[in-house]
Amino acid sequence: MSKEYVQKFKNKVDCCNVEENIIECENGNIVAVNLYFETSLKEIIMELTNLSQLKSLEINGSVLNQLPKELSNLTKLETLKLLNSKFKEFPNVFNLTSLKKLYLDQNRLSGYIPIEFLELENLKIITLKGNSDLKGYVPPFSNVEKCDYHDTGLCTLKDEKCKAPIQCMKDEIVDGNQNNGNLVPNAYEDKAITKDSERNVKGDTLEYSSSWNIFQKAYHSMKAIVEIVLSVILIIIGILICLKLQILQIFTKLLCCYIAFEK
Repeated sequence: MSKEYVQKFKNKVDCCNVEENIIECENGNIVAVNLYFETSLKEIIMELTNLSQLKSLEINGSVLNQLPKELSNLTKLETLKLLNSKFKEFPNVFNLTSLKKLYLDQNRLSGYIPIEFLELENLKIITLKGNSDLKGYVPPFSNVEKCDYHDTGLCTLKDEKCKAPIQCMKDEIVDGNQNNGNLVPNAYEDKAITKDSERNVKGDTLEYSSSWNIFQKAYHSMKAIVEIVLSVILIIIGILICLKLQILQIFTKLLCCYIAFEK
């Protein structure tokens, strides 16, 4: 972004008449802003939160680690993309009831998904790929049709329409609710917890696709193979010892016979 353009943003001058590819306008209003590795973001971030007609905001490759709480002023925002950046906290989007698409891939988000995300009733897409420090239970988004939780520690319920690679167990659901602010599970979660509890009482286990469980299965399989190999080796050693003793006995008898013959 040119210095001239930065000044126009900061001075609230009409930017739609400036030839830059970072914005889209409708009827003289800025409706979309796309910033890629923009070094001037710190200077204009507050001005962005004043764009009342903004429908789409994309920030890619930012050095910022959080967005101002005034982001909640963008009540008409439908698409928010914060990608390949250093954001450590979830953006304050809980009042953005028009939000339909939320992309937060490859950031530094950590902890649990705030339960307030359930207030985004129009949310259809949410992607959190690559935030490896995220963990716990993903609240049941009723209207989300597409998601991506790969390369995170997040888990989802077995019957969720949009699933994470990891399937939640009872303890993860309870722990997630205690840490994301949802102290009273809704009926859907309560049913899942009861179901998992019954399965645990019966001795059944839910299958994980997590790397930890794959490692555990591989470890136990390898351990069983090693035990079998060791058993076979011990048997062979035992047989060899027996054969050696028999050969020794035969040799002793032959030696005795030879000595007797010499006499």
